[in-house]
Amino acid sequence: MKMIIPDQTAVLNHYGVEKQTVIWMEELAELSKAASKCLREDTGEHRADLAEEIADVLICIKQMRQAYKIPQSLVEGIICEKWERQNKRMTEETHEKTDDK
Repeated sequence: MKMIIPDQTAVLNHYGVEKQTVIWMEELAELSKAASKCLREDTGEHRADLAEEIADVLICIKQMRQAYKIPQSLVEGIICEKWERQNKRMTEETHEKTDDK
């Protein structure tokens, strides 16, 4: 199922970018807290909280992209570059472990 987050222009127009920036920071902090709770005690309740915070942050990301006119294609391109770099790092680390033996 493809994730669809509605256009966030109305939210940005209603509250303004400055006020929403504070909300974005708060939501990121809440995601961090929920992830920490899941790590300490992995329960269904904590996972549900984590899922809710992930949803909130994904909505915030859509708002941020709209507020600053950042195209999804740009973000996806950067994600691909970072993913490739991480895969290269893991491959190099695997070879280093093999060479150390």
